Amino acid sequence: MNVVDFINSLDPEEFSTSKTFPTMEQIREAEEKLGVKFADDYIECLLNYGKLCMRATTLTGLDGVAETVCSDNGEIIEYANVVKETLRYRELECHDHIPANMYVIHDLQIDLCLIWQDETGAVYVTLPWNGPQKEADSLVEYLEMTYKEDKELDELFD
Repeated sequence: MNVVDFINSLDPEEFSTSKTFPTMEQIREAEEKLGVKFADDYIECLLNYGKLCMRATTLTGLDGVAETVCSDNGEIIEYANVVKETLRYRELECHDHIPANMYVIHDLQIDLCLIWQDETGAVYVTLPWNGPQKEADSLVEYLEMTYKEDKELDELFD
């Protein structure tokens, strides 16, 4: 299953997307600013959803292109810009071990724990002062995993 098929299989109440989406030109400009090549599945996600909020997961997108309103509380998420987030975290000494071919796809907002992706599509988690640990082979695998975990947590607290 690809990322578009997975998102489209969800109940629309479980995710929200940008109102407008970036163009390939805007995506290429972001890649150039970061000196990376985005994975194909991340590009598909940007083109089809812009920023994506799915339960407790907010994937980075491109600010200036669109706003995303999270479905859980209606809050506008402005921090989840792939260029700004990646550049900001690359500058921190505690993340200076991150390979230059990676970019931030999800800021967990907990103790500088970040989710990164490389051009092959592999997804990694980092904690300060630690190297990347592989979480998933693709964006869709990561999203399926977080969706399942979030759903299980919801059931525990219902």
